[in-house]
Amino acid sequence: MEVVKDLGILESKSEDTYAIEGIASIEMVDRDGDVILLDNMDLSGFKKNPTLFLQHNTWELGSGAGVVTDIWVGLDPEGRKALYFKAELDKDDENVQRVYAKLKKGIARGISIGFTPVKYVANEHGGYNVTESILNEISIVNVGANQGAYVTSVKSLVKDSASIAMSSKENSKSIVPSSDANNQMIVKLSEADAKLIAQEVVKLLELKEQEKSEVQEKSAEEIPDDVFEFNGEYVRIIK
Repeated sequence: MEVVKDLGILESKSEDTYAIEGIASIEMVDRDGDVILLDNMDLSGFKKNPTLFLQHNTWELGSGAGVVTDIWVGLDPEGRKALYFKAELDKDDENVQRVYAKLKKGIARGISIGFTPVKYVANEHGGYNVTESILNEISIVNVGANQGAYVTSVKSLVKDSASIAMSSKENSKSIVPSSDANNQMIVKLSEADAKLIAQEVVKLLELKEQEKSEVQEKSAEEIPDDVFEFNGEYVRIIK
């Protein structure tokens, strides 16, 4: 089961290299009623490929926005366990430059994690306590779903990185389970992402219908006058 939880926020300080810090997750009840416990979150696989993404775009080759240089579990100012990270963004990427400019203005400062729940139990908040999980990826997002996770500051330093405040977790709208309840995949998307995906689906369906119509018109043009369709087959009239 793959779950996406949006959790953080970012800011900016200098202009040499894009370095950021933040909280990717925090042990608190999120908007879905879930609590992600961090003691048994497996970070080993993530550390082998610590890519930072934008809006969970992990499927497109070359979509990485940067590299997570450090990640650890600590305590937030209120004494709650939090998943802290440091990262350096790809300064040469035009899309990252655009996002970084927004971060410096305090816009689109959300941080989100994608993870696989291994063990979880229902809780009194209508959600689940995820007691064991595997971290898959971290993304910069528009709005976070975990109210306690956000980025405080972003720096552009050659060898130093900035401190980041915690962000709110991205609002999650869609859940897509598989047929196997024990091995299901759950994907939670922001409202903006859901609209974009819906628009792309509509475009694909319209294109498919257009191609189908063109094929039918072409086929009709190629049928001779002495041929007609009967029970799904073409029949020629012989005189």
